[in-house]
Amino acid sequence: MKNSLFQTLKILLTAVVLSLGISYVYAWTAPTGAPPTNNTPEPLNTGNFLQTKTGDLWIDSGSVSSPAFLGVVGGGSFGGNLEVLGNLTVGGTVKVANTGDSCNSSTEGQIKFDGTTFLGCVNTGVWEELTQGPLFLTISDYVNYDFADLGLIEPRSIILTIEGTVSSLDPSIPALKVGGLPTNSTVTIINNGTIVGAAGRGGAGGSITDGGDWPAQMTPGGNGGNGGVAIYSSMPTIDIDNNGTIMGGGGGAGGGGAAWCVDLDEDSSYTRICAAGGGGGGGVIAGGGGAAGTSNRCVWIANNDPGFSGNATSGGRGGVGSIMINASNTNSSVRGGAGGSGGNRGSNGNIGATASVSSCGINSRITSPGDMGYAGQSIVGTFRNI
Repeated sequence: MKNSLFQTLKILLTAVVLSLGISYVYAWTAPTGAPPTNNTPEPLNTGNFLQTKTGDLWIDSGSVSSPAFLGVVGGGSFGGNLEVLGNLTVGGTVKVANTGDSCNSSTEGQIKFDGTTFLGCVNTGVWEELTQGPLFLTISDYVNYDFADLGLIEPRSIILTIEGTVSSLDPSIPALKVGGLPTNSTVTIINNGTIVGAAGRGGAGGSITDGGDWPAQMTPGGNGGNGGVAIYSSMPTIDIDNNGTIMGGGGGAGGGGAAWCVDLDEDSSYTRICAAGGGGGGGVIAGGGGAAGTSNRCVWIANNDPGFSGNATSGGRGGVGSIMINASNTNSSVRGGAGGSGGNRGSNGNIGATASVSSCGINSRITSPGDMGYAGQSIVGTFRNI
């Protein structure tokens, strides 16, 4: 009985083993090549050796709020095209090679470096040179701003914002000079302050250079100087967004005329009476007043004044001319002309006053006053208001 049970168990165990072995034999697939070819690809891992993946690699975090991330530390190289659908952050440098591709719809937006210049493929179908972005500048109070002083060597688009006052102290130099830039540069001026040219100087008063001569040697009143230019541009055109004031400098005023008289004094002797003109006033800004006229070899000379300099808001007034009345008990009245007032910014100066002589018994002479100086131009050159 015991042997019979043992034999039965041996038969059953043998049947199970044979069944499993046959199932394994039928499930196994033999390799398609001799070792070591056609091995199963190894999985991506954290090892420090080179791994190659021939198919696509898709990284998906499965969350919109936490997007997938691929980091390359210490440098990396991609042999084909790398397409980034999101943001690309580079902590080092990016080297752009010189591709031989033609510029067409499939390469539009690509950039390359040909050894000297960065080029971009644009929708015109050609590789065009990439330019630098705009150069933004802001200045406040400044005297004689000149774009050439930037020292640029490549074309740039320059946007200058003015918040204070740009001026000049010399009528021959514009307050703001636009030029001296590389070809194809552009300039935009946003004026939120004041751009004003230098003021003209007042003319000198008329003078008696030799009152002892017959007739006297005299000079007329000097003309007022012209005001300076606010903006001078030698560019093909510039853009101006003017939210403030742009004006030429005020013109200087003319000096007053001079007067000379010869009359008999109380001793029945000839006496020479001279009245020189006052200096013209200077214009705005910082226009100097004209000098007072002078008198030489005259018996009777009255004081006269130079013109006053202009200030930041108004032109200077002219100086007062000499006045001589009843000198040495004569009946003569000799008056030198006063200098004119300097012009405010953007305005002409005034003409000097004419000298006068009355009741002169023997001989007299007067000179003409000085003419006005003209206001400087606000803008010289081609511009466009924006």
